[in-house]
Amino acid sequence: MEKSRQSSTEKQLEQFKYEKERMAFAQQVGSIGTFEWDLQRDINIWTPELEALYGLQPGEFGGDYASWLTWVHPEDKEQANASLQDAIHNTGVFETEFRIIRPDKQVRWLQAKGHVLYNEQKHPERMIGVNIDITERKEGEIQLARQAALLQASYDAFIVHDRQNRVLYWNRGATVIYGWTEEEILGKTLYQVLNTQFPIPLDALYELLETEPTWEGELLHTRRDGSRIVVASRWSRVEDPHTGEISYLEVNRDITEQKRTLEHIHFLAEASKQLVTAKTYQDALHSTAQSAVPTIADWCRVDLLDQGNLLERLTIVHPDISASAPLDPPLAQLAEKAIRTGKSILNPRISEQHLRELTRNEQEYQWLREQGAVSSMIVPFTVQNEAAGAITFVSAKAKRSYSEVDLAVAEELASRIALALEKVRLLKQTQEFNARLEQLVLERTEELARSYEKLRQVNTELQQSNQELQEFAYVASHDLQEPLRKIQAFGNLLEEEYGSKLEDGKAYLDRMRNAAGRMRRLINDLLTFSRVTTKAQPFTEVDLNEIAQDALDNLETRLEETRGKVEIEKLPTITADPSQMQQILQNLIGNALKFHKRDVPPRVKVYAEVSGDPPICKLYVEDNGIGFDEKYLDRIFTVFQRLHGRSEYEGTGIGLAVVRKIVERHGGIITAKSAHGEGATFIVMLPVHPKENPSDGGN
Repeated sequence: MEKSRQSSTEKQLEQFKYEKERMAFAQQVGSIGTFEWDLQRDINIWTPELEALYGLQPGEFGGDYASWLTWVHPEDKEQANASLQDAIHNTGVFETEFRIIRPDKQVRWLQAKGHVLYNEQKHPERMIGVNIDITERKEGEIQLARQAALLQASYDAFIVHDRQNRVLYWNRGATVIYGWTEEEILGKTLYQVLNTQFPIPLDALYELLETEPTWEGELLHTRRDGSRIVVASRWSRVEDPHTGEISYLEVNRDITEQKRTLEHIHFLAEASKQLVTAKTYQDALHSTAQSAVPTIADWCRVDLLDQGNLLERLTIVHPDISASAPLDPPLAQLAEKAIRTGKSILNPRISEQHLRELTRNEQEYQWLREQGAVSSMIVPFTVQNEAAGAITFVSAKAKRSYSEVDLAVAEELASRIALALEKVRLLKQTQEFNARLEQLVLERTEELARSYEKLRQVNTELQQSNQELQEFAYVASHDLQEPLRKIQAFGNLLEEEYGSKLEDGKAYLDRMRNAAGRMRRLINDLLTFSRVTTKAQPFTEVDLNEIAQDALDNLETRLEETRGKVEIEKLPTITADPSQMQQILQNLIGNALKFHKRDVPPRVKVYAEVSGDPPICKLYVEDNGIGFDEKYLDRIFTVFQRLHGRSEYEGTGIGLAVVRKIVERHGGIITAKSAHGEGATFIVMLPVHPKENPSDGGN
């Protein structure tokens, strides 16, 4: 009997040990630890599993309330303590969630559950309970909360619905886009609420998602306020991993403005094409109004002022009617205001008063009222800064509220209309001008035909006269030379044979010979001037350095007489008449040597630069002479014009005129810079390669 009882006790102990081990294993696997807290003596007994949850070694826990509180996260201590006190003094049930900080600084989430045990006096005596590690679940919940917050913050509509299209989830973005709140829409059939227009049947879309992961396309929806929008929609099939239930995630983005922008671009392109090809302003405006409906408006009216600022009769365009009754003056109030101020008028929502001011007669008012006009734009246009008219757009059936973007498109259209009207005006003027020009050409042709023969005769006579003039100048100069030579020869003989007897007559003889010498120099200079063209040579490559040296050799005597000095820098090679280039440099350097200051030796600098396309050679002759007042600049290049008397400086006044004539023959120009008493700089500008190469010779 005794052995039997002992055997039974041992079995019970083994069973108890087994159950204890199984419970410990379950607590370890399930991240569960138990505690028993003596409330009266503040003794808290933890199981090893609970100490492990807190990251403590067995026996490391202090065993009282204060020790437990040290491991609770600072941000959660107040809440955890409040829950514990409420359970002890009120409910008797302890259940809360809080974070702990392990000795290794790792933060974990725990769920605490416990019951308060009371003594016979109903005073709280003990609490027994468990702590469960719920870190993974809390992190998942936090992640889900973050994802939910992101979905709520998105501007896109995130909608979850079942196979019957009943709404299961509706984020804040969907409310913003469509106007319904989540409370109002949950459980409703989505396609019925939004009046969805699908590109394919709804059942076919669901069947497609049985084999395809997603579907993307565009849907047409109706918002709560009745306006229609276009959305880019993406549908995905979602299966719950726990229940196997199927739902559908629909992500919609409002692309109405993008679609509208594309419509605007296409509309402006088509309108521009029609405006460019229009030949009359009626065609231009009527085609524009037609293209505006129904792209950007349900109704469009064009008011155009004629030259007397009176309204012209044009067409109102609408898809249901081709033309309205005649547009009788006066203008509608809003159209008149837009034309008068030159400013556009945008009415996103049309009031009753606006509708009255928008229309010009009862028929228009009633018709737009019946159509349910909701928004309007009136845009004026000008031609040559003068008010020309206005174009009015009205949205009705589409329930489209015009925005600033729509107004910008309308104003761009108005500017293109103005350009088209200007083009038509210019085309008309051009046609009238061409007709007038043809008449003038005909008249001038007849006049030219009558005067052609006369002009030919005059030209022949002019050529003959020029030839005779050149021959006369040449012959006359030669004939004049002979009497002058005889005057000088007989004067010399008279002085040799009778010089001692002439007494005072000797002075008269000298004056006679000097006058003959001046006459001879004048004739020679005139010959030189005439030979610029009559004795000209063809153009060749000319090295100005060699030409300048030849000019200096000819001026050697004058250089010695004046003790002058000429500095010649590196000069370019150009295409020109060599002898005439030498004459230019000789005349300019000679002038510089001649017009020097008294008792100051002349200093002359010759240099050049080439620049430009085509290249131009600028030749400079700079001196330190007496200079001249630049107000006489034109005079010094004229034949026989002198700024000084013969008693001061010798010469005939032809040298610079010869230079100018040579420069002009080469297609160049000559000028000078100077001031009285400060020297002068003569500037000759010649093309390096003249377009024409004269080959004219002379008699």
